[in-house]
Amino acid sequence: VITVPKDTITLFDGGENTVDFKVADASNNPISEGHVISYSITGSVSGEIGLRNGGTIVTGDVTDTSLTNYSVIVKDNLPLSGTGGTFAVTVSVDGVTGRTSKTFYGKLYSPNNIVVPPSAREPAQIAFISSTATDLSVAGVGALENALLTYEVRDSLGVPIDRNKRTVATYSMQFFPNSFVGGGTAPKVIPTIDSTDDQGKLRVSVVSGTQAGNMQIVVRIQVGSNIITSQPVKITIHAGFPDQAHFTITPGRRSFLGHNLFNEIPFTVTVGDTFSNPVATGTAVYFHSQAGIIQTGNSNFGAYTNISGRASVNLLTVNPTPSAAPYSYLPSSGAYAALINNRPGYHWVYAQTQGRNGKNVIDSVLVLQCIGPITPGGVPAGTVTLSPGGSSADIPLTLKDGNGNPLPEGTAITVSLTYDAGIAFSVSGGLSNGASTTISSGSLFPGTGTTDFTIRVNDLTSGGAPVNTSCTVTITVTTPSTSAGTFLSRTISFTARVQ
Repeated sequence: VITVPKDTITLFDGGENTVDFKVADASNNPISEGHVISYSITGSVSGEIGLRNGGTIVTGDVTDTSLTNYSVIVKDNLPLSGTGGTFAVTVSVDGVTGRTSKTFYGKLYSPNNIVVPPSAREPAQIAFISSTATDLSVAGVGALENALLTYEVRDSLGVPIDRNKRTVATYSMQFFPNSFVGGGTAPKVIPTIDSTDDQGKLRVSVVSGTQAGNMQIVVRIQVGSNIITSQPVKITIHAGFPDQAHFTITPGRRSFLGHNLFNEIPFTVTVGDTFSNPVATGTAVYFHSQAGIIQTGNSNFGAYTNISGRASVNLLTVNPTPSAAPYSYLPSSGAYAALINNRPGYHWVYAQTQGRNGKNVIDSVLVLQCIGPITPGGVPAGTVTLSPGGSSADIPLTLKDGNGNPLPEGTAITVSLTYDAGIAFSVSGGLSNGASTTISSGSLFPGTGTTDFTIRVNDLTSGGAPVNTSCTVTITVTTPSTSAGTFLSRTISFTARVQ
């Protein structure tokens, strides 16, 4: 049984109509599995009519009565054309129980059948169609500086106006510049007044200036005493020239294994403009280094900025090695000279680009390439003594690389103790047996907690350990691995005895 509640429909030019129907057995339950539901269209305008959701349906094995409800959308396939006339849509069901069908009828009105009052064809709305860009760069940087906005003036029926209703439009702009950086020129709208073309279209260009900020464009037309306004279209202007105050190079590590050990260390530069926004995507950054080889000049290496203004490359720790102290401790001073004290291993890595008027924008960072072997100092040659229940005298230790510099960032130092059962000892101070100590990222120069560690051995035995009781203190130092998987390790030990 096919039931169609609405068996007569009307279609206006370019319109559509939804027809609901029900396919069920005599008891109002879903028909059996495998039946085929199909559609056919006949009538004088059958070639102008289309069906959405009108494909063949094969029924499944279901019992839910809600699954007996179906719908099909009948639509005019030839808007603004066609002859108009009558049509019929037949729904057929074929299967093991036989065949049945139901037909509903309709009439299609062509554009000539519809009488529209003249007032309905007057300009009534402004539709925004498209913009070639919503983000522009500050003028002069060599990136995108203009956008073309397209609008369409339509009548009250939503149909674009034609040449007979040509309308004059004005364009206005509101600009909200960066509130912290003054000067420069605002963006422009070209033209500020125009008229619709034969298809009712309006086109206006936005050209950026040397100021960053947000702008919005509004279009207005006047029909009689009525002013019709478009919705505002917003455009952001940013990505100016690289600025020295917003240019920063950052190493993945400040100190790392290098010299004769191959390693790859990432360096990232973040480039902003004077408005504190990222520069345009694809801004070229040139990297160079006093030691090793650093990637640059190729987008595969990341030496061009991304959408966040960042460019990243790798330093390869190959020749030339930093075999002498840097010939320039800082770009404008020698503040690090006393800290380095002419030890080799330190060198500068630079990044640079060009700012406004060709000004060189540059930043540099001092890094340390560490070399083996791990060199300890101050390790007691003899036995360290302490009284029962007491502590030893301070033991000043040093842990350095082969040049006398700090060990690489991330180096782990662990302390372990070996002693007989029934007694207890500990190590405290700059190192302890309770936790591993790690060389931190800011540890570029020798000093306390970097190369210098003062420790004590403590007797924690209740009532004090017996005289001549001893423990062995073992200190293990392990550097992070290089990109090739190489690392340095060193173990030192000494004995402490209760006397």
